Formats: sequence, C-alpha cells, structure tokens
Amino acid sequence: MRAAWLALVACAFVAGTVYAGTGPDILIPYIDASRVTIDGAGTEWEDPTFYPQEMMLSSTDNPEYFGIVTGSEPSGPEDWSAVLYLGWGTDNFLYGYSRVTDDILLIGVPRNGDAWKEDDLEMVVDADNSGGDYRTGIHAENAQQFGIRLGELPLEPGADEDATRCHIWAKEEAKWMSGPDYFYAEVVTPTETENVTYAFEWKLALWDEGAASPEDAVRHDLLASYNAGEPIGFGVAWDDADTELGTRDTQIGTMGPEGNAFWKNADHCNDAYLVDNPLYEVGTTVAVEPSSWGALKASFK
Repeated sequence: MRAAWLALVACAFVAGTVYAGTGPDILIPYIDASRVTIDGAGTEWEDPTFYPQEMMLSSTDNPEYFGIVTGSEPSGPEDWSAVLYLGWGTDNFLYGYSRVTDDILLIGVPRNGDAWKEDDLEMVVDADNSGGDYRTGIHAENAQQFGIRLGELPLEPGADEDATRCHIWAKEEAKWMSGPDYFYAEVVTPTETENVTYAFEWKLALWDEGAASPEDAVRHDLLASYNAGEPIGFGVAWDDADTELGTRDTQIGTMGPEGNAFWKNADHCNDAYLVDNPLYEVGTTVAVEPSSWGALKASFK
C-alpha cells in the first residue's frame, strides 16, 4: 500500500505542474465515511487510526494554506488560528472539519448573502476544474460557492432562505444544492464572545454542472477523479469579523492573496487531489504500514 500511495502522490505532483490553480496544491485523503458523525465535535478526525494526522492542515504549522485573501493580517494565533481536515469517501461526498480559535466572535447578520461579514466558513468547488466565471445563469453552473454559518439556524433551504446553516451563493433555482441531501453541516458555537473556539463539520456533494434541479445537474464522480489522479478545483476560506457585526476585517483562505476573485472566478481555486489514505486501503478500513507525508509535502507547490 505504501508504494501505491507514493506512486499516486508522484502522479499528482506531475499533474500539478499542468493545472493552474491558485495557492498550494491540497491533498485530500480517502476516509471511511461510515465512521463519520456530523456533529461538529471532530472526534473521529483527531483519531490517528482514522485520519493521518500529518495530513491535517494547521495555520501554525502550514501557514501557506492560511494566506490572507483580503483584509488585515491577524496579530497572532490568539487573534485567529485554525486547523482543517479534509477527506473523501466512496459514498461520493467530500467531508471536512475545521476548528477555529478566535479572540472575538461576531455572528448574526440577517441574510445569507451577508454571511461573509460575520465569522463563518466558505467553500468554492469547481469539480471538473474547468475554471472561469461562474456568475452567469443561476450562478452555479460550472462552479459553486457554499457557506456554513454558526448559530441556531435551520438547515433546509426553504425553511428561511435568509438564515440557513448550509447555503449557496446563487439564484433561487440553485438553492436545492445546499439542501441536506447534498450539503449537511453541524457546528459548535460557544455561548461566550471573547477568546473562543468554534467548529464546522460537513459533507458536500460536488457537481460538474449545476442546474435548476437535481435531474438536470451532473454530479461529480470523486472515485473517477481519484482513479485518474486529476485534481478538482477547491478552496476553503474563513471570514473573521472583529470590529463590528456586518464588517469583515479579514478573510483567510487556502487560495491565499491571489484568490480574492474566487467568489466569481473558479480559476482562483486550489488544485486539490483525492489520494489514498496511508492508514487503510480505499474502500476498506484495513490498517497498513504508515507512509511519511512530511517527506512528500515539500514537492507540492
């Protein structure tokens, strides 16, 4: 298994010289999705028998994945810091968990469209990595911008379109894409507002072509991307509001300072490769000899 994993990483490196994403390449290991409980706690992600901890991204240890997309630099880890775990499953969902430490928590803007002005998490997905402007039509045809909000909010689109935990920045026809059958998240939100820790955990379906209905949309095949060694376009961004609600001070993102147009142009996503899990085979939970991620990550841009 170790040899297979190293070969796939080498293949991804070669492919990474062809694709032109923004920011460093991301490796997303396979996970056993049956072991994931979407509750915001992150227990399984921190289990070294489930997730290779050396592949977790930390703003302290891997600052290249937490660049300032726009706004001011945090004054230090006590101002803002985060960890990010990503995984893919043979159930054809992309999974993730992020825990954030923040000196000031500000949430509660009245509209999803203004969620970037509070503390939240955003994701942009260009599953077929075709790039380009995706703010035409329903604003979700060739890429999608999703968000997760903190607080006690309904999950289902239609319950209150201006206040749902999982949402998509697109026209009404695309709102089904953020419904719980395709995008589900839970959060941990503190009751305090200073020197806090909060967390996001989610599963997300990816789409090669968005449309006004599931029947007309084209779902992306994660296993096919893994088998081909081809990257998806993907990026994660965290919005940080410190001064007042409704004003974003900083946006930190995996795409870094060149990614400020990711909200409209999919060229500004990272190239993200779906790879083996060095702990167990794809489709199984059989333990194998661990591989050294630390010796390989320097090969990626």
